[in-house]
Amino acid sequence: MRANENKKKINILELIVSSILVLVLLVTDFLRNSLQLNSGVVNTVLLKINGFFHILFGSMYYFLILALVVIIISIIVEEEISLSKKIFYIIFSVLLSSFMTISKIDVSSEQSLIKAGQKLLEFGFSKGGAGLLGAVSSIPLYFLSNNVVYKLSLLILSIIFLFLAFSRVIFLGISIVVQTHKYFNSEEYLKKKQILEVKKKLEREEKEILAKERENKVKNVIITLSNESFDKKISKKPKENYFDKTEYYSKEELEEQQKKWDEYIKNKERIQQAEDSIKKEEKEEEVVAEETEVLTEVEEKTEPKPVQKEVKIEKIDEDLKKSIEEVFEYKKVDEKEKLKMKQEINENIQKLEKVLKEFGVDAKVVDYATGPTITRYEITIPTGVRVNKVTQLSDEISMYLEAESVRFEAPIPGKSTIGIETPNKIKENVYFSNLIHDKALEQGELSVVLGKDIIGRDKIIDIAKMPHLLIAGQTGSGKSVAINTIVSTLISKKSSDEVKFILVDPKMVELMPYNGIPHLLVPVIIDPEQAAIALKWAVSEMELRYKKLAELGIRNIKSYNRLVKHDKMPYIVIIIDELADLMMVSANSVETSIARIAQKARAVGIHLIVATQRPSTDVITGMIKANLPSRISFALRSQIDSRTILDQVGAEKLLGRGDMLLLESGSSKLERIQGAYISDDEVVNLTTVLKSKKEAVYNMDILTPTEDEEDQDPYYSKALELVEKAEDKISISLLQRELKIGFNRASRINEELKNNGVLDDSGYKII
Repeated sequence: MRANENKKKINILELIVSSILVLVLLVTDFLRNSLQLNSGVVNTVLLKINGFFHILFGSMYYFLILALVVIIISIIVEEEISLSKKIFYIIFSVLLSSFMTISKIDVSSEQSLIKAGQKLLEFGFSKGGAGLLGAVSSIPLYFLSNNVVYKLSLLILSIIFLFLAFSRVIFLGISIVVQTHKYFNSEEYLKKKQILEVKKKLEREEKEILAKERENKVKNVIITLSNESFDKKISKKPKENYFDKTEYYSKEELEEQQKKWDEYIKNKERIQQAEDSIKKEEKEEEVVAEETEVLTEVEEKTEPKPVQKEVKIEKIDEDLKKSIEEVFEYKKVDEKEKLKMKQEINENIQKLEKVLKEFGVDAKVVDYATGPTITRYEITIPTGVRVNKVTQLSDEISMYLEAESVRFEAPIPGKSTIGIETPNKIKENVYFSNLIHDKALEQGELSVVLGKDIIGRDKIIDIAKMPHLLIAGQTGSGKSVAINTIVSTLISKKSSDEVKFILVDPKMVELMPYNGIPHLLVPVIIDPEQAAIALKWAVSEMELRYKKLAELGIRNIKSYNRLVKHDKMPYIVIIIDELADLMMVSANSVETSIARIAQKARAVGIHLIVATQRPSTDVITGMIKANLPSRISFALRSQIDSRTILDQVGAEKLLGRGDMLLLESGSSKLERIQGAYISDDEVVNLTTVLKSKKEAVYNMDILTPTEDEEDQDPYYSKALELVEKAEDKISISLLQRELKIGFNRASRINEELKNNGVLDDSGYKII
């Protein structure tokens, strides 16, 4: 115990002495360097002490301070300096002093030791020497100064000294670095960091929610006040004079008045529509009258004027229109939903700019267009940034906006912006019953409703201008509903004398409700073989119509119907709901008929609408695709299917439920549309009205095979000869090889041989 106490006392004494020495050495050195030598301060005791230490140690003066600081640090951290360390430090100091002295003078082996000692003492006390200590310690080592071993030993000792002097500090520093690195990678640190980030995020979101709530409160107050003001004005009863007391309708009275006002608005719209229709018909009659005067010799003079007949038909049509209008009641749109949608758009603009900035694209949303189910944001990017840098971020944008999918239009045609289409969380329903009243439907020859475009405008197309349409979409995408809207529009707006249909529905589901309407040429066709026959009839009807036009020197059906008073040509619209079923039965016949109709039938008023849910190249062949220039694609499974229909990707990103891309003939621009919805009840009610007004008159000759269709293949007789000579069974590959024909043709001949009883099911000839 006493030994320890004595040791502590010695350590404290060493600490005090060392600290005082360091303080004295530093202060005296500062005074010596900062004051003039001739001033009175130079003669002070401190400067004399400084001079003493400089004489004794010379340039080793600062090394002495460093050694004392090391001793102080060792005592503070309670590190005991062993006797061996102390001896080492003393030896190192002596060697370093002698080296500093010897290295500054020229060494000669010829000099005597006395002369060398004088020389060393002179230099030791000069500026740059190591003082008295350096001069004395250098004398015995003088003749070793040029020895490489001596210099190398001194260097090694210096390194060892520095390591021993600062080993604890070095190890402490290394330990601090290691522990700090471990802490920053520990679960505790990472968890706290995550908690801090979540805290900041939640605080930001809370602030945003509060700001939105305040904004919504202000909006709701404004809307409420406006509604109350309007309601008050509407509920006021009319006053006989200004000074009468203001009275208000009761709830029941107001409902009655509302019905009257609504009826008045409807009647006004009907009157306006009737006036527009009369004006249009008057113009058409004037044109017909002028053209009839030129070609009066074509008409039969004995025919009575059909004025009374036309008036009668017009009256029936007006009654029918009223009945149809009653089927399709206008459905109101919730205005509150529109306000919520506006708020969602503002949030998405901020999110979109933020996510693009995080990925190094300093983009700005400059405009947006809102549709029923899709909003397109238009962004600009800085000069020098590639467009694909934005389009590659599809998944990141979808995730950040919490969107089902994102579609790009990069760039938007005719603009220097990129379009980013995202689905609305609050979707607006597009009802067929709201669009069927659009006056634009009366302008074209075969105008039909599709739905609403990306900025909310009614989208109406004219089948006569398309002139043929290819539709594709997977199950549940809205393809069949779109076909229903097309058919329902035409039968609502056109009489059975103006347009006729051939409907092909192998699935026996979608088009069956139209059976029995007066617009059908034949009942809805469900047999693929009968469908192939009907398509061939359409080809022959096309040729017949061209002959009629040629006889009168007329170019198209529109001019023909203006000139003739009777036997007018109705437009014929052929709709095939599933092309794949037809191609499986008679691919060559169907493909050829579709190609011929698509190439020539536009001028004579025959138009094709072909739909499929399997857009593979074996169904939509190159010939069919090339001749059906207008295409509609609903949601598809893959980019390959999208390219098959549209020649570009995009359809795989659609949302389903009527979301479609339209590629019109002569355009490379895709237009995104939300299809109109027509319910099954509305279709049934519409067809019921039409059936009650007029019975269907079918032309069953359309489904009767012609002589050409019953003719056998020219190679059939050669195949019979081959069967007679054959000793083994007849296979398709044998027919291909011997007759030098393709697989499909050989397959048909083989099937015909079996059907005619020439071959059995195994392919052997029947004796």
